[in-house]
Amino acid sequence: MGKNYNKLKNTLRNLNLHTVCEEARCPNIGECWGGGEYATATATVMLMGDTCTRGCRFCSVKTARNPPPLDANEPYNTAKAIAEWGLDYVVLTSVDQDDMPDGGAEHFAKTVSYLKERNPKIFVECLTPDFRGDLKAIEKIALSGLDVYAHNVETVPELQRKVRENDEQIHATMKALREADVDCLTLGQYMQPTKRHLKVEEYITPEKFKYWEKVGNELGFHYTASGPLVRSSYKAGEFFLKNLVAKRKTKAL
Repeated sequence: MGKNYNKLKNTLRNLNLHTVCEEARCPNIGECWGGGEYATATATVMLMGDTCTRGCRFCSVKTARNPPPLDANEPYNTAKAIAEWGLDYVVLTSVDQDDMPDGGAEHFAKTVSYLKERNPKIFVECLTPDFRGDLKAIEKIALSGLDVYAHNVETVPELQRKVRENDEQIHATMKALREADVDCLTLGQYMQPTKRHLKVEEYITPEKFKYWEKVGNELGFHYTASGPLVRSSYKAGEFFLKNLVAKRKTKAL
């Protein structure tokens, strides 16, 4: 995986930081962390520790009803680490912290603020929890100075516990997202992290992923990434989003 991979890993350990890339066992970790001749290495930093208050059967992140308290130095250390990496686009995500009144929104917002103070030009994407529908918590992050607000839709509303869906439900969910003015969409294949997690019921063909990409474009998404290894924090998508945000900022001036 190369020197860049080892550099990122060592920095994370030294500052007691975590990434969803590692915790969720992402299949793209080598590509993103390794960078390349023309690409900046990217990583998705997971805030608020490595232990989630929820126990989703499709997720590999550790769970506990009462996770350890937040590290007050984490926002500062995160900004410090990212500055050392020299990234121009970073994704911040987090575990769920349902034991906290605001779900950790203030902690999230502080991290964005520190990042922007150190490097006003860096593009910050926040891949957030649902905060149990608390709009004030969501607003706090939306107004923190971020560039992209992202969120995972794990399954369609009718199947919150079954986590399975048919084509009609997927199409309806995509349509609802576009009607909510979501600009970009990523679709990927679920892979069973361990034998304790939900089994894979079906491997979607590349042709079917291409079909959903076409549907996404027809619905009006500015960008649709659809493929077996596509994930929320998808590297190719980050370059597109960076350009999209830059164009919008230029128009606003």
